[in-house]
Amino acid sequence: MRAQGYQLGQTKVFLRAGQMASLDKLRTELMNRSAITIQRHVQGFIKRRQYARTRRAAITLQVRCVRSACSPCRPSSEQP
Repeated sequence: MRAQGYQLGQTKVFLRAGQMASLDKLRTELMNRSAITIQRHVQGFIKRRQYARTRRAAITLQVRCVRSACSPCRPSSEQP
């Protein structure tokens, strides 16, 4: 905003016609960008947490399957 677009009084700020609309537009754009940034960080946090849980579950499942599949393969003392 340029200096000729407003005037300061003792207790008020006087704006020329259309200045309030341009200020509102700037404020809206700033708020939208801020909201998008916050949403991006929160969604990234949630997705990383979900990925970690899924990865841990897959690893646990693989370990259990390998252990259960290999248990008959282990040599026992009863076989000749």
